[in-house]
Amino acid sequence: MKFKTTLIIAVLSICTSIVYFSNVENFRGLASVSTRTFPDYFPDSIYFSLNDKHEAIEGPIERRDDEGRYMKRVFGLLIQAADKLAKKDWYYPNDNVYQTYNTFLLTAAMVPYHESRYVHLRQRDSEQCSVKTNGVVAHKTKEEAITAIKAEKDLLQKEVDSYRYDLNFVNEEYKKKMSREDNRRNRAEAARLNSLIKAKDKSIKELNKLITGGSNALWSASSKFKGLINRSDIFVPCDSAGEFKQLLFSYDYNDVGIMMFNMKANPGPFERGSILSTNLIISEGVSLLYKSFNRNASDYKTNKYLSCFQGKNGLNHLNLVRGTWSNYNGGHFDQRACRFIGSMSCLKHIYNNYTSAVGKMSSGSASAEDKKIYNEYNYTFQSNDKALIKLITEYETNSLDANIDLNSFACRFKENDWHFFNNLVSFFYNENSYMHKFLPESSIERKALDELITNVKNKTNKRQYLDQVLVTNYQDYLDEKYEEGQALTPDNNSDENNSEENEIRPEVIAKHDPEPEVNDVVNEAPIVQEYEPEATIVVDEEGALPAKSEESKVYILKGRNINLRYSPEIVSYNRCGNTSDLGGKVVTVEIVDKEVINGFYKVHSDLFNELSSADCAKDSVAYVWADFVVEKESTKAEEKVEENLQYGTISSGVKIRTTYKRGAWTGRVLSRGDRVVVIEKVVWGDPWYHIVTEDGFEGWVWQNVALE
Repeated sequence: MKFKTTLIIAVLSICTSIVYFSNVENFRGLASVSTRTFPDYFPDSIYFSLNDKHEAIEGPIERRDDEGRYMKRVFGLLIQAADKLAKKDWYYPNDNVYQTYNTFLLTAAMVPYHESRYVHLRQRDSEQCSVKTNGVVAHKTKEEAITAIKAEKDLLQKEVDSYRYDLNFVNEEYKKKMSREDNRRNRAEAARLNSLIKAKDKSIKELNKLITGGSNALWSASSKFKGLINRSDIFVPCDSAGEFKQLLFSYDYNDVGIMMFNMKANPGPFERGSILSTNLIISEGVSLLYKSFNRNASDYKTNKYLSCFQGKNGLNHLNLVRGTWSNYNGGHFDQRACRFIGSMSCLKHIYNNYTSAVGKMSSGSASAEDKKIYNEYNYTFQSNDKALIKLITEYETNSLDANIDLNSFACRFKENDWHFFNNLVSFFYNENSYMHKFLPESSIERKALDELITNVKNKTNKRQYLDQVLVTNYQDYLDEKYEEGQALTPDNNSDENNSEENEIRPEVIAKHDPEPEVNDVVNEAPIVQEYEPEATIVVDEEGALPAKSEESKVYILKGRNINLRYSPEIVSYNRCGNTSDLGGKVVTVEIVDKEVINGFYKVHSDLFNELSSADCAKDSVAYVWADFVVEKESTKAEEKVEENLQYGTISSGVKIRTTYKRGAWTGRVLSRGDRVVVIEKVVWGDPWYHIVTEDGFEGWVWQNVALE
């Protein structure tokens, strides 16, 4: 689900930096009638058909025309899993402490809507079995053909890389003054190279289809999971008769199921077999969510807290939901991340520019720039929900907002966060999610969902239907007829605002001393975000696991040609030196502030007084990219500083950008043959590499790095 324009990311992804639940009660829409057949939202090609008799498969399983039974079971299991984790940490109603607890229940109910539309296992007939995913694998008979195709692909790719390098050179030539004739020749050459690249890319795609792409595929996608799941009989060929139970995967076959666990970074559910159980995978997924949620909620009002969770009247719970999911999406369960800081300010300025352009268009006084703004933003703002436009117009800008740069990092948003917030709007504001559509309106579960959303919006704690959901046995309840029954508790809860919200008071903590209960599973490969390193744990001779104290740790700068800066940002004017200026010495540092700011640590080293720049030499303090600050592991660490560095060589001309996924160009270009240090690789459609050049310049490049 790719977005079309950058603004679409900005419009809704921005809005909740100022959202307070008490302000949106009037936005609630009418509930949908939910007697419809549960739809096939995803194509058949991303479902794996399983052996229907396999004992490891456990429901709930989505079937057609089940009159809402599947959704009731899924809702119940999600709420029960969330309650089990959050109750002893955040639920003390006698002390008016319950808003954060209710917010986590909301998070657990909403995240699978975004990830999978609540589908894990479904049952369909053989007509909906995909050969692309379940085709019979014949490695030995087709191994030679596959090898030949891969060799042809590699050759084509090398040609494409060569053409792209030449094209980059031609583009650089455009910047120089030239005659009209030279300009014409340059344009013709650029067009020729673009045509060649397009043709070669098309050929590569066709070769990919021959390997995994349809009824003639040489290698079915299910083959990559057979070894991981370790059950050779779990997948079935599509020519088998009857109905199949089918397991949902992502479009790239890397993530799986209702919580979209990453196959490579989180193999545990595969190895344990829990991936074949809707019940177990819900429990594991909600545990991961809570690990992130509890970290961010617990850090509130401490020096570790991130500003994106700060609202006008305390903790912004809606942003807590968004931050929890962004950590879950990136695999940062023990870390803190905000991928939407300053977003409301950006949107306010964009919206003001748009409304000004609309007025000038009406009066006939619009400039070319006004027309450009109108054409770029009109569809997005006209098609948005009125509730969100209301939030934009009512946002009160402050003095800092007046100077905001619409091209700054704060105004660029990750595609994932846009999609998540769009689904959060559907779930929370408009109450139009799949749960609202397919939970029968008369059911206890639907009433409990409405009760939960009302609680979070109004900061109340009504429990009439939620309590009944918490005591229902959804694990045993699979296909039996469901009796709605009577509510277990009377509707006698007060609607008064609770006073928890800034969070649990010291006397409450002392009274209950809650201990978090979390799961240690890792979901997805990590990406660079704000983080805080954890204490290293070592095993003593008797098997105990004492935590290493922070005071005993010694840190060094690992790498070479590391930039030292007097402010925590990557700009050309704030460099005050480079480790190469220190004569190749191993730089031992003290971390002055454990808070990571824009990816940088503030560190102290006596060696910094040797720098020529007074900005860092004066107090021997500088900002260093956090990935370069590592714990010194032994007395011989000085000899091993560079031992584990990953180097690469640029294979084709490429721009250095501020971040992956087409961040802003830094103005620097790398040429073929340039050598870099590779800090990190992130796959975002194609691989992106976080690199440091030989002169210490940091940034991101797309694809064209040959690792050594």
